[in-house]
Amino acid sequence: MAWLVEVRESGPGQEHHLPPTGIVVGSGPDCGIVVASDEYVSGRHMEITLIGAQYQMQDLNSTNGTFVNGERMAHCELHDGDKVRIGGTQFQFKTM
Repeated sequence: MAWLVEVRESGPGQEHHLPPTGIVVGSGPDCGIVVASDEYVSGRHMEITLIGAQYQMQDLNSTNGTFVNGERMAHCELHDGDKVRIGGTQFQFKTM
């Protein structure tokens, strides 16, 4: 089980459970996690999927990129505690 927790200046924000079937994050209304308030987030910005026992992040050719722990990444494995940023929105990846 894993989830993304929004990181805000005031502390932890909303938690988003990541289903094993994968989830798309972006500003579009069809995304599993909708980040509508951030103009720098693409409609379908990134996808997180479970492959075997490992969660993987894939940037979906977003305009502004996806950053994991401060480094722009097109694709990578995610580990507990990783910080994932799209546009001006930051999440922390958490596992049980």
